[in-house]
Amino acid sequence: MVDFQGWKKYLSGRANVEFKTYPKLNRLFEEGEGKSTPQEYEKPANVASYVVDDIAAWVKKGQPK
Repeated sequence: MVDFQGWKKYLSGRANVEFKTYPKLNRLFEEGEGKSTPQEYEKPANVASYVVDDIAAWVKKGQPK
């Protein structure tokens, strides 16, 4: 979250930037419990559907009307 706060600090004035966290996800946007471990990345998993929905909504929002 330290890096996240830095991004927010330096990009918060931009109109085309949004910030969102996903506390239950690892850095591959896969759900897990507790701190991520190397073994967690060996298991097949999908990007959480709500992340895909959020990204799609963000892209659509930036499209010319």
